[in-house]
Amino acid sequence: MEVRWRAYPLRTNIPPEGMDLAKALGSDPDETWAIVRSIQDTVAEFELPFGDLKRVSNSRLAQELGAWADASGKGKAYHDAAFRAFFVAGEDIGDKTVLADLAEAVGLDPEEARRVLEKRSFLEAVDADWARSRKLGIRMAPTFVRGGRMLEGTKPYSVLKAWFRGDGEKEALANLPAGGPSSSTT
Repeated sequence: MEVRWRAYPLRTNIPPEGMDLAKALGSDPDETWAIVRSIQDTVAEFELPFGDLKRVSNSRLAQELGAWADASGKGKAYHDAAFRAFFVAGEDIGDKTVLADLAEAVGLDPEEARRVLEKRSFLEAVDADWARSRKLGIRMAPTFVRGGRMLEGTKPYSVLKAWFRGDGEKEALANLPAGGPSSSTT
């Protein structure tokens, strides 16, 4: 099974320079850090590294460069690098210099990356993904779409494994929200 990344407008209120996590989530500090702890617990289950998340970036340009990386055959490496840059190193993935450096780190031409960002060459591709997510009723990231069904949010490994293998699908589908489609990136 092939997994294809799609861009999703998770937080459209983030300014180009990014913002404090608590302000971005619009919640009280206790609730914000409860969300962060939940994310930390999930990444720990998968034995993934996770840094000290205190700020969020406007990820629109990162998504556009991701579409370019996908078209250039370096999508997986780029997406992995972008996630590590943001979630582990705490880098601002809304910054064009950071993005060009990520492109170079995965074997893409950093000057071409800068041109792609300046010209907004993949703006329409990301707009199309955003429109698709709205049409499908996607509300959160991650969301997996397969066979007209959706699996929303972070899930235990056993559920993800059942979902992607197609066996034990009842277990995976039991975790879907009632009322049909919803949610985020595919």
